[in-house]
Amino acid sequence: MRYIGCLYARSSESLRLRKDAADDIAQAKALTAQCPFLCQANLLYSISLFWSDDRAGSRRYMDDAISMAISLGMHRQEFAAMFGEGDAILAESWRRTWWQIYIVEWNYTAITRETNSRMRDVCAAVDLPCEEHEYEAGAIPTPASLADFDSREFASESPSFSLFAYLIGSTRGIAQILAGTPLNKETYPPVEVVEAADAMVDGWILLLPDSKRPVMSKTGEIDELLFQAYMGMHAGMVGLHRPYSALLFDPLEEISSCFTNAPGNEPLDENTNIHTMRCLASVEAQIRLMTLPKRPFCHSPFTICMITTGTIPFLSACKFLLTGTKLSIAREQIRLTIGCLRSLAHVWPQGEKTVKEIQAIAREVLGLGASAASMSCPQHSTAASGTSSRVSGSQRSPESMNGSRDSSTMEESLFPDSMDSLSSYWDIQNQQIDMNLWFTNYS
Repeated sequence: MRYIGCLYARSSESLRLRKDAADDIAQAKALTAQCPFLCQANLLYSISLFWSDDRAGSRRYMDDAISMAISLGMHRQEFAAMFGEGDAILAESWRRTWWQIYIVEWNYTAITRETNSRMRDVCAAVDLPCEEHEYEAGAIPTPASLADFDSREFASESPSFSLFAYLIGSTRGIAQILAGTPLNKETYPPVEVVEAADAMVDGWILLLPDSKRPVMSKTGEIDELLFQAYMGMHAGMVGLHRPYSALLFDPLEEISSCFTNAPGNEPLDENTNIHTMRCLASVEAQIRLMTLPKRPFCHSPFTICMITTGTIPFLSACKFLLTGTKLSIAREQIRLTIGCLRSLAHVWPQGEKTVKEIQAIAREVLGLGASAASMSCPQHSTAASGTSSRVSGSQRSPESMNGSRDSSTMEESLFPDSMDSLSSYWDIQNQQIDMNLWFTNYS
């Protein structure tokens, strides 16, 4: 904890404390092979290494945390009571530890697109954490069960679950989608998986109680759990829908450490606009979260890759779809996203790396001149305007993929009013998507 704290404090002691943390964990492992407190230490150290651009080291500590947790039985419902020593707060801590391991592991899987997640075959039945204010006050209620959460739509009265429980729910939904995608990470998921993801996200949002929906409280505090849940789901929606949309891929995107390049786009068809609007709606939702009046922009480091997943396709929209005022607004929004990433980069080295990657991709995609030669990327020719000669047949511009539709027609089809009209998709106060509007204005 001292090491992570010194990162936020930008202390010159960070290198020493990083070594001390590793030494302390190694010493603890030598003394005891299995300890739930050591699970917590491995988890926290793994997160700090991952966002300090040491993914190999992070993976080792995360594997240790998962192996130890499963060996101890932390994924079982009875573990918290057995190891809680009669202390409700300690029992709650164990429940939170397991679910945090679960969430972090699936976040790693989503970012790296690894196909062999250790959590894929783990059947967990751990009860759900309570509200944050209850945990902080030490007033721990009887925990809600995972079975109750999974059947909440059938409850005669609206059940109450913590926001941590809803974050777990969104993560489990994304995990199910990832588990159902092809093992070859060079391919994109079949459209049936994308449709299943739509149902999962829409159901999660529609069943979220009104009292839980506002991301920002009346006193101006942001709920970090809900913020992370929204950002993660929208990042997932962009990643799933983009291959079927008009937001074309650029080969240079493969330099991004947060974004896995797909082999190309599907040809335009009658559903292309739906997929495109799903992507852009999720990008806009992320942007609205980033514009909440709370500065400095300081959130979970996992936000770095969530933002990146939305920003890179938005660059494609700027190149192929947007013109005039719509393009100007989008460029300002991209400046916002890069500014938010820079704020996170003050703490996490991976954030600084990500900013440089996005800048290099943007220069290439938007034809701004400077290329990304210093990024050790594959050689590509750069076009100053129009469609780049690098783009293959499956990555042609929207207008060239359908001779009956020029760029202005495509733009009017996707943006029937103006870029500002996308604001009608969300309630400004609650940052909540109006699901009924997701299915309007398509052509």
